[in-house]
Amino acid sequence: MIVLHYYKSTIDGVLTSMIDLFFNLRRALQNEWTVNMEIICPELYLMDIDDYYNIPLEETQWYEYVNDRGLEVRPYEHDEDMIKRGFRCAKNELTSSVPFLRYNRNFGDFTLLYTIKQSDKRKFKDDKIICSARLLYEILMGADIELECEKLLVVDSLDTYKSKIGMFPDLDDLFDTMFKNTHVIQFSNPATMRESRYDQREYYHKFSYRRLDALKKSGHIKDTLDFRRTRSDKGDIGDGNYFENIGKQLFEHLWFKKRVNYHSDGIYTKDGMWYYMNLFGWDGFSDYENLKISRMDFMSNLFMKSNDELLKESRS
Repeated sequence: MIVLHYYKSTIDGVLTSMIDLFFNLRRALQNEWTVNMEIICPELYLMDIDDYYNIPLEETQWYEYVNDRGLEVRPYEHDEDMIKRGFRCAKNELTSSVPFLRYNRNFGDFTLLYTIKQSDKRKFKDDKIICSARLLYEILMGADIELECEKLLVVDSLDTYKSKIGMFPDLDDLFDTMFKNTHVIQFSNPATMRESRYDQREYYHKFSYRRLDALKKSGHIKDTLDFRRTRSDKGDIGDGNYFENIGKQLFEHLWFKKRVNYHSDGIYTKDGMWYYMNLFGWDGFSDYENLKISRMDFMSNLFMKSNDELLKESRS
């Protein structure tokens, strides 16, 4: 079994969701299946100083690999112009993995360094493959990646919604060609459920204790979070409308019992985050000051349990 993700530039919520899923499945299936995580990195790493998971440029000490093993590194000196353009190192595509993994405490697992692939031709074959809709979008847009499996489990992302409303290609077009002999199951929250000829299940992404613990140690958690969809352009649908699929940053801060103020700026429909908030009885169209979640409610809704639908399909 392979958990796949296509990481093109900065680290975002899609990759961290796949890391959560990898940790959860590896723990739950450790005595039954081998669960591998493959991070495909076709481009060099470009820093986004406003990204939640990435390193502020002024605080960065860059490193590059001494060899292919991903263990020995040396400082990389960059000039001011490179900082302005975003970091780019032509010597080694894998250079990018060192700073983001180091800064995020390797998301709780140093072995993630070994999961980054840089081969020109990428073909992955396994009995079951789990991927984000992001990977399927990249394949539709021309990424040289081929998947072969008996069962494909696809977890939703903003890309699923953009496919639903016609901003991105129809994912079914890829299912009809590359996966015509594959059992395809899509896992989507109600906002990303779309017209499809393939099986869809209502599902909410689950967090992992391991990554949350690493996140706490990384220093990314603020004492107070003022959450707005409009804080970045990643969920910008156009015309001042924004779509947030999970709102992971908000829930991460709530887990650590930090003060969280929620602002509904930019919401124009019941998006994924609206449904995640609704799990706790909140209306995403309203503003809230100092939201709180009990640990019990958080674990009940946002941690993987033995009857998890995606876990069950991974087993069968």
